[in-house]
Amino acid sequence: MAIITNAGPLDAMSLISDALSHYSAIAAQRNTPSLLGGALPSLSEPVRVYVLDIKDIVPGFDLNSAAKAHGWRYIVESGGQHTVMADLSGPRDGTATFRRLNVGPIAQQLYSVCEKATQLFDKTDPENYDVRLLEIPALYRQTLWLHGPIHDHFLTYWPAPVDGVFHEDKRFLEDIVQLAAKTVALRSPAPPEPETTPGLR
Repeated sequence: MAIITNAGPLDAMSLISDALSHYSAIAAQRNTPSLLGGALPSLSEPVRVYVLDIKDIVPGFDLNSAAKAHGWRYIVESGGQHTVMADLSGPRDGTATFRRLNVGPIAQQLYSVCEKATQLFDKTDPENYDVRLLEIPALYRQTLWLHGPIHDHFLTYWPAPVDGVFHEDKRFLEDIVQLAAKTVALRSPAPPEPETTPGLR
């Protein structure tokens, strides 16, 4: 059917434009390159960002209830380049708050994985999918999450795939459960050494 995006905060464009202007002014004062190279920006459709806490990643967990809505992400396009991501927080119908601009290859990675998802699922799959971004800070992982009424699909875009080609990760949930368990184990303090009883003389 289709990949469906949701309407973001009503004041998103003004918030992001103000942030870009602010950073461009700072760049001009420091004689450093502008974020957008002087070109007029345009914004992608907003994507809802969800955050997953490592403590909630356990065998058999329900991702849809464990992941918490955290904000909105936009890709800023300028001059054919996609090198800036803008994040907002807040409800769709209320007053949004600007959070940050993220500059660098991760923005291009996000744009590329969205293109790949469109090739794989848009109009070629019988389901409708709600497009989401899933962040797992403790695992340093960011994933495109297509949430459907029957199936979910996952394409991790950060860290970038070694071969540079995005693939659907069909073992995504199983893999993050294993990775979370290993990460928690590494962070856990070592058990104390047992006390020894001095020998009798």
